[in-house]
This record gives sequence, C-alpha cells and structure tokens, in this order.
Amino acid sequence: MVARNHFPPTQGFTLIELIAVVSLVGLLAGIAVPAYQEYLRRSRVAEALLLSGPVKQAVEDYYAWHGRLPVDNRAAGVAAAGQLHGRDVRHIEIVDGVIRVGLNPDRFPAEAALSFQPVLDAVHPLKIAYWVCAGEPALSGRPICRQVANDE
Repeated sequence: MVARNHFPPTQGFTLIELIAVVSLVGLLAGIAVPAYQEYLRRSRVAEALLLSGPVKQAVEDYYAWHGRLPVDNRAAGVAAAGQLHGRDVRHIEIVDGVIRVGLNPDRFPAEAALSFQPVLDAVHPLKIAYWVCAGEPALSGRPICRQVANDE
C-alpha cells in the first residue's frame, strides 16, 4: 500500500519572499521621501516668488521715475511689510532697494529669508537689468531661485 500525505499543500509566502518585499518597499520609500520633501520646499518658496513679483515691479517703476532705488515700502508705494504676507511668507520689506522676503518660521528654519538685489543696467539708464536672488540661510543647499534677466 502506498502511503498518502493527508496534509493539504501549504499556502502563503515564504520568509525570503516577505523579506524581499519589505526591503523593496523600504528602498522605494527611501527614494520617495526626500523627493517629496524637496517638492514641498519648492512649492513653499514659490509663494514667496509669486508675492514678491509686484514688489519688484514697484521698485523698477520707482527707479525709472526717480533715478534711485526706494528706501522702504512706503517710498515704493507698496503696503507695509507686515501687510504683505501669505501662508509661507511672514513679510516682504524693501530696504534701500533690496527686497527681503521673511519666510514663516513654522514652515522653514528660523530666520529663513529670500533677498532680491537689483542689478542696474549699464547700457540703459533708469532700468534694472535683473535681480540676484539669495536664500538666507541656504535652504537645503540647493538653489532656490534662478537668475533671470528682465525682458527687453
């Protein structure tokens, strides 16, 4: 007589298969989380760039009319620094023609800010050639803004 196995075949995953799946999920998470954090940082900075646009235009207009840079928000004809704010922007102030954007300390490192320094056009008087953007302190070590020349 032939002996038969009365146990049903086992179903499920082996330990090796489970370890492989968990390792793969961990690897994918290790790649995805930093990319997502960078995406969040850039979207938060985008608000600062967007809100500073009209302030840059006001500085350019002031310079074109008066031949010098405005000393503060009032001289440039924009709202007070504390009134120019958003979810990620604490304030926008003009100091001797330089635009300083204070970032919300709840969403950025303490005292994080962007600054926009106007570079005057050597060829065309009374025109700002472009703005130099800098982050203080460096926000993750990657460039925040691109240097873009004003349109002709």
